[in-house]
Amino acid sequence: MNLIRLIFLTLLISNPLPAVQVEGVDRNNLKPVSIISLIANPQMHDGEFVQVEGFCQFGLEESTIYLSQDDAHFLNYKNGLHLQFSEKLVKQVNSRKFNQKFVLIEGIFKPEKIQPTWGTMGSLIQITRIELEHRADY
Repeated sequence: MNLIRLIFLTLLISNPLPAVQVEGVDRNNLKPVSIISLIANPQMHDGEFVQVEGFCQFGLEESTIYLSQDDAHFLNYKNGLHLQFSEKLVKQVNSRKFNQKFVLIEGIFKPEKIQPTWGTMGSLIQITRIELEHRADY
């Protein structure tokens, strides 16, 4: 059993989860919050540099982080936030790597709907970091 744990830890350390981020970003004001908190209290978080976790979905006209995989599957936009990557990051993000995966994202929260036709409950703009989350349920 200990050998299996050692092999697993070695593989995890040698193969880190993919991450893309903008270098030189000051994370001192970063506030870890839940998507639920952003949706329930949008004005309280307006303009804050936040870190959220959720299920990411990229499409032809959509970049959204959802509260859950089911929300993404059923396109429940009321439990989602539109994603708008910073210019520095947009060229580095390979949407196939993060599509249909649980991710951690850092960006500025805006309660306004950037794309009103999508019906999301706000947006994360100027995103400076996205990385895969290690979860056993996907």
